Amino acid sequence: MEHPAGCSRTPYDDDPLCDICGMSADACQCPECPECKQFGRPECLIEHGLTVPGVVTVQKFLDHIGCCDTLRGTLRAIDRHSTEHVWIRVCGSGRLYYHTDLDTLRAVRRHSTVTHVGASCIAWDGSDWEFSIEVECHSPDDINYVRAACEGGLAEYESAP
Repeated sequence: MEHPAGCSRTPYDDDPLCDICGMSADACQCPECPECKQFGRPECLIEHGLTVPGVVTVQKFLDHIGCCDTLRGTLRAIDRHSTEHVWIRVCGSGRLYYHTDLDTLRAVRRHSTVTHVGASCIAWDGSDWEFSIEVECHSPDDINYVRAACEGGLAEYESAP
């Protein structure tokens, strides 16, 4: 479609979403990068150490867990060495688990925003008891919260008469 000179879109086109927070240009409140003075540039999160309040990136998730430097390795380590099973959602994706297709996990960029984090656990006693929780992710505290909720749910189940 051709637009008048100097225009690349119409007022009816959807606003592009910010690559960091996933919000429209009108709603984005990402800060200016102090080093390159740009807004909404995902590379600034890694290259310049830019932090955006309320935004947890895949890299920040990996750093917070602190056991592996790949998404698959981190999710797998949690599953193998904890009582809970953790997943994340990044902008525009479904749940990403350690058993998600390896090419899909490798394609997730480290600056991608983690929009949701979830965890679940199962009582391995033949009872079919399960606990699951998923919340919007705005800080590493949300990661801790879902993991602790699973541990608490399992402890409550195990202590019930």
